[in-house]
Amino acid sequence: MIGCRDTEIRVYDVPKEETSVIATRSSEHSDRDLRWTRPDSWTEKAVTSFRLASYAAGGEGEKAVDVSVTAFPDRAGGLLANINRWRGQIELQPVDDTELHGLVSEIMIAGHPGSYVDMTGPAHDHEPSRIIGAIVSVDGKTWFFKMTGPAGSVESELTAFHEMA
Repeated sequence: MIGCRDTEIRVYDVPKEETSVIATRSSEHSDRDLRWTRPDSWTEKAVTSFRLASYAAGGEGEKAVDVSVTAFPDRAGGLLANINRWRGQIELQPVDDTELHGLVSEIMIAGHPGSYVDMTGPAHDHEPSRIIGAIVSVDGKTWFFKMTGPAGSVESELTAFHEMA
């Protein structure tokens, strides 16, 4: 190992800098490839390096719903890998290609065919979590419209999500 000749090991915790910004104040959002409109009842949140848009919906605290719009190059790992990643986020076991076809339905997003999934995790001593996702590939990018939160809160925002996607 290469070092500075000091034999004592030191560990430092450095707080992460806040660098996020709000995408725009308008309810209209767009990229060169897609355009979407934020439902009036949703509140814009700060975007990150991965999120092109980020919204809060459906309530406060434990009842809050998180909505994100992201886009990645190419197939972004593929449909199966992304659905299984989302399943893990709500404590569901991964599925294989055969099971995937029973979970995913077709959806049109801005005139492009895409995939739609609606998954609810197990209920322990709290309301189960639910993920609604729409995935579409347009001009070399894969777009993800995802809504996550308590099942009841997600249900109350389902119409708004469908209108946006």
